Amino acid sequence: MMEKLNLLILVIAAVTALLIVVIKKVWLKRQTVDEPKLIEISGFIRKGVLSFIKRQYTSAGIIIAVIFVALLFMAYFGFISFYTPFAVLSGAFFSALSAYLGMTAAVQSNAIVAHYTKKGINPAFRVGLNSGAVMGFSVCGFGLLDLSIWYALISLLSPEMPTNELMQVITSTVITFSFGASFMAFMARVAGGIFTKAADFAADVVGKGDYGLEEDDPRNPATIADNVGDNASDVAGMGQDLNESYVGGNAAAMEAGYQAMTSYSTVFGISMSAAILVMVPLAISAIGVFASIIGLASIKAKTYQELLWATRKGIYLTSILIAVASIPVIWFSFHNLNLWFSVVFGLLTGNAIAWIAEYFTSDGYQPVKKLAEKATGGHSSVVVDGIALGMKSVLATALALVIGMLAAFFTAGYGDYALGIYGVSIAAVAMLSTLPITLTVDAFGPVADNGQGLLEMAGIGGERARIGNSLDSLGNTTAATGKGYAIGSAAFAAIALINALWHTISAALEKYGVSASSISLSLNNIWVVSGLLLGVSIPWLFSSKLLQAVGDAAFIMIAEIKRQIKELGILTGKNQPDYQKCVDISTTAAQKYSIAPAMLVIFIPIIVAIFGGPSMILAFLLGALASGFCQAVFMANAGGAWDNAKKLIESGLFGGKNSPAHKAAITGDMVGDPFKDTAGPSLNILIKLMVTVSILTAPLTVWLNTLI
Repeated sequence: MMEKLNLLILVIAAVTALLIVVIKKVWLKRQTVDEPKLIEISGFIRKGVLSFIKRQYTSAGIIIAVIFVALLFMAYFGFISFYTPFAVLSGAFFSALSAYLGMTAAVQSNAIVAHYTKKGINPAFRVGLNSGAVMGFSVCGFGLLDLSIWYALISLLSPEMPTNELMQVITSTVITFSFGASFMAFMARVAGGIFTKAADFAADVVGKGDYGLEEDDPRNPATIADNVGDNASDVAGMGQDLNESYVGGNAAAMEAGYQAMTSYSTVFGISMSAAILVMVPLAISAIGVFASIIGLASIKAKTYQELLWATRKGIYLTSILIAVASIPVIWFSFHNLNLWFSVVFGLLTGNAIAWIAEYFTSDGYQPVKKLAEKATGGHSSVVVDGIALGMKSVLATALALVIGMLAAFFTAGYGDYALGIYGVSIAAVAMLSTLPITLTVDAFGPVADNGQGLLEMAGIGGERARIGNSLDSLGNTTAATGKGYAIGSAAFAAIALINALWHTISAALEKYGVSASSISLSLNNIWVVSGLLLGVSIPWLFSSKLLQAVGDAAFIMIAEIKRQIKELGILTGKNQPDYQKCVDISTTAAQKYSIAPAMLVIFIPIIVAIFGGPSMILAFLLGALASGFCQAVFMANAGGAWDNAKKLIESGLFGGKNSPAHKAAITGDMVGDPFKDTAGPSLNILIKLMVTVSILTAPLTVWLNTLI
């Protein structure tokens, strides 16, 4: 009975989230902008975004189609269920659909935000939040809808199957559809990151470096491409990244719940249905939707000083509501509150990681203020200190994650491994249950950035420019904390997914007559040591490819900007810049340079699993998780700190704009841009995609390994 109630809550939550999306989209469509210059510039951005979407989804769609056919062959030969290829397809489809809705809402809203600065700070602020809500609630709504569809579909197609066996089929299916979401997220994050930072880097090198132009000077041909990239990377990319964590975390928690069934009876002396253990994580995610609606409604700001606190208040209120509402769900499901503490620790960990990111990247705290001061010492000084700041931030973030993980593990089952991993999975789900509001606030950032850029390109100053700058500054802070949240949730989700891989490999070994006890992660095993070392190295290779891709694409665009300045006379106003040419350069580079990293991520885990065996692939993924997590934190926080140190100087400190300190800070910002917006965020998905590839192909790779 309880599992049916949880499923009902899940469906209602999914429908409610999608209803919020419809309401926000309709509201945005009804808003009018009567300033022709804003409409014109916004149209350039919209055209660029639609061009990118078409190329991006065509490329990703072709690869997904090839993967789908390959999975059909695997299903035909009995390695996977026939549900799996279609589950992967649904994961990819809903991920792409949510990103499309979020990105189109963002480009629809930038001119509205700029226009609403006429009415004051809160109206413009609310427009940005309404736009962000389309991304936040569509990711969660479609994620929950996909999970509930597969749960209901498999149940309907297997009416006579015993409950525990049915749960095994459901969990083994939903754990695989996260691969579809992972792959689409990977392509969006990598391609979007290359697109936006190639344009941003080129615009800064020529515009600021050579000619002293402002950030969004309309004479710079790369300006529109930069604004397009903000939507491609920070709206669609971030949304699909967190969508993958959301569905992957829930799927992994469902799998962990099924595996914990026996342990629960042993530890608590109560016979527990697998269906309840499987459905509770989904119920917590459903609660997060309703809590986020209340939290979002509470966000209001009348003054500049209230902006950051208003967003914090909404997220904190949402977290408290989830914690309180989870009590009856946990109690009536298990008749104890052990797993409720896992919920609380997950929520606390998510908020702690976000605050740590804010501390190291916001200009309201000492680290960024000191970094801005170091810019007075020159270019090398600010670069070296930014690197040091990013490195320093890793330990605090890792401590928050480790403390939360250990607390969730031991409170869930008093040290029992299966129950402990279930507790960690529940903590991951709890952290991600705030996603509707946290992603709303995060997606607000690029909308505010675009809005401020439109004001500058349209030559609108005064109080409206001040409002635009304040919203942009808030967006920079929420983007930095959003990246910290994404990294932490990715690590939590990856830990749960690696546990699911262990069980998938064990089942495959038993099928081929090999004892699952042969899996060993002992350091006395040379395959384990080799796997760890190899896994640690992969994120570094991956990051190098993305950073080089940004540099190569920017090199081409720099030449194009200089050509337009020389041949078209765009700086003197003789001709309008050819914005579309720079958009095309970024779009082509994004597609070209994202294919090789995708193949790397798909094939390396498969090769390791085939030739190294189960112990090596598990160690490989653990090494990649540890290395990728630390590197992602370092890059995100160093990049965010450089960006806000530059903005702090632009506010008038240490000589202000065009001072030697400002020029040095621009160098730091240009180094940090591909760190925080390309390589760093992509590492989240690198980790999860390699795990989901390993889960999906485990039956095949285990069989091939037994033949060697």
